[in-house]
Amino acid sequence: MRVHVGSGFEQVTLEGELDLNEFIDLKKLVLNGQLVSELKISHCLELESLVINSTDLLSEVDISNNSHLYYLDCTDNEQLASPIGQLEIRISSLEGLLDKTREEFIVYKLKVKERKLENFAQKLGVNREKIRNLCKYYQKLIREQSRKSFDSNVVMSMEDEIEKIKDELLNGG
Repeated sequence: MRVHVGSGFEQVTLEGELDLNEFIDLKKLVLNGQLVSELKISHCLELESLVINSTDLLSEVDISNNSHLYYLDCTDNEQLASPIGQLEIRISSLEGLLDKTREEFIVYKLKVKERKLENFAQKLGVNREKIRNLCKYYQKLIREQSRKSFDSNVVMSMEDEIEKIKDELLNGG
């Protein structure tokens, strides 16, 4: 979706609050020389690029929900031009992407292991229900361990359940 203000059209000056939260598919936003004092973009979850130049009335922009944001330029603003602020924004955006990528990798890795286990179980002729239970416990274990602060008691409990199922399978299951 593209919204064009100015550049080939009658020049329009925006003043006061600019609420773009209804534009949920907005990917790029450029504000040049506007009199915007408040910018609302927290529901623009697809926003990738944000440029705010010569918009000195704007002193703060909340981009904590904009995890796709990879480019931010507000160097031509007295209020927003802090390099540390830009660095913090980029770091938080990258952290969001890293968490998402880490989770996607774990899910992929888990599916590959499940397929291998299914094939192996089929060759051995073991109880498929026990294999599914084993897979469920491994999924829970991996999810718990991928959390930043996981509960070691929960992990130990899951590991015990996994060992019980393995014992059952090896002892005639």
